[in-house]
Amino acid sequence: MKQSNYESTKEVERLLVHIPESWQRLVSVIRHQAAAGHFIFIEGPHTSGKSTFAQILQSKLTLMDDLESHYYKLHPLVTTQQVLTEVPHNSELIPVVILDDADEADAAVIEELIGSNINCFFVILAEPELVNRVPRLQNSRFNLPLFNKEDCHKLLSKMYQSIDSSIDIPMLDSELVYYESKGFPGEVIKLGHKLSAKLERKTSGSMSFDLANKGIFSSLVIGLGLVIFLLYLFFSSSVEKTEVNPIDSTKELTIQTESEAETEVVSEDVITGDLLISKPEESKPKTFRDWLELQNAEHYSIQLYSNIIKAQADSFKEELDLADSYIYSAKVNEQVVYRVVWGVYPNRARAQLALQSLPESILQQKPWLRSFKSIKQEIIETP
Repeated sequence: MKQSNYESTKEVERLLVHIPESWQRLVSVIRHQAAAGHFIFIEGPHTSGKSTFAQILQSKLTLMDDLESHYYKLHPLVTTQQVLTEVPHNSELIPVVILDDADEADAAVIEELIGSNINCFFVILAEPELVNRVPRLQNSRFNLPLFNKEDCHKLLSKMYQSIDSSIDIPMLDSELVYYESKGFPGEVIKLGHKLSAKLERKTSGSMSFDLANKGIFSSLVIGLGLVIFLLYLFFSSSVEKTEVNPIDSTKELTIQTESEAETEVVSEDVITGDLLISKPEESKPKTFRDWLELQNAEHYSIQLYSNIIKAQADSFKEELDLADSYIYSAKVNEQVVYRVVWGVYPNRARAQLALQSLPESILQQKPWLRSFKSIKQEIIETP
C-alpha cells in the first residue's frame, strides 16, 4: 500500500472514537453470514475507512464464542500460499479471515483464495474497481456506509472532548465539515483538525479578552485615583492663585477656554476626515448579465424556480422579494425555460446550508445547487 494511504489510515484508526450505527449493522451482517467456504466483499473508495472498519470488525469478532478472527493487510507480492499457511485448518471455531487492501494483491491470488475449499470465511475489503478484476466478488457485495451528519458531529465532539472537555462543537461548523468531507471519515478528521485550531483560537481569544478586561479594570481604578489626586492639586493651586492674583486667574481661564475650542475644532476635522474617506456602498448590478460577469465560475448559486412561461417566473421572483435574485433564460431539450436563481456562495457546502434554510414554500419547488460555470454554459439571453 502507498505510504500516504498508510499514514492516512493510521490517523483514522487513532482518532476514530465513534462507530456509526451503519457500521455496527454491517458487523452484524458479517457475523450472521460467516460460514466455512464462503466470502463477503466490502467495497469503499479511498478514505472511506475500510482499514478502520477491518480493525473494528476484528475486535468485535474476537468477542464471539463461535468465531475466531485473523487480520491480514495484503500487498502486491503476497502469494496464496502465504495467506493459507496462516489460516488454522483444525480449529473447532469458524476462522474469519479479514483481507484488507485486497486491491493491492494480484487478482489471481484473490480468485484462488475465494475459490479454495478451506474451512474459513473470507472478508475482503477493497476499492470498488476490484470487482472488475475478480468478477466472482459480485456474488456477495456490500458497500461500506459513509458517515451521515449525526456521525460526523459525534465523531468531532468525541475527538475534541477527549482533548479538552470544555470544547463544544457548533452544529453549523459540524455540518460544514460534513458537506465538505462528503461523509468520508478520513476527510472528516482532516477537516476536523482545521476546525479544532479555529475553536482553540476562539477559546484562547475569550480567555485573553477576560484577562484584558481584568487588566483594564485594574488600570481604571488606578487611573481614577490618579485623576482625583491631580484634581485635588489643581483646585488647591487655583485657590492659591485666586487669592494672590485674580487677574492672572482670569487670563488662565481664557487661555484654557481657547485651548478647549481648538480641541473641539480638531475633533470636527477628524470626524469630517473619517466621513470623507469612508468607502461608498457598492451598487447592486442592474442586469443579470452584469451580476453574472462578476461571479467566479467555481462558485455556486441556488436555482429556486424554473418554468417555460416567463410571466410565471417573473411573478415568482416578485413574490419572493429576495435581494440578489435574478431571472435568465436557457434552452433545455430545444425548449426555452426561464430560471430564477438566488445568492452567491464560495463552495457547495455553504450553498447547501443556505438551501436548507429556505422556507417550505420554496423547498416545494425543489431548488437545487448550480455552479456559475453551468449557468454560463446554458444561458441564451437575459429576459
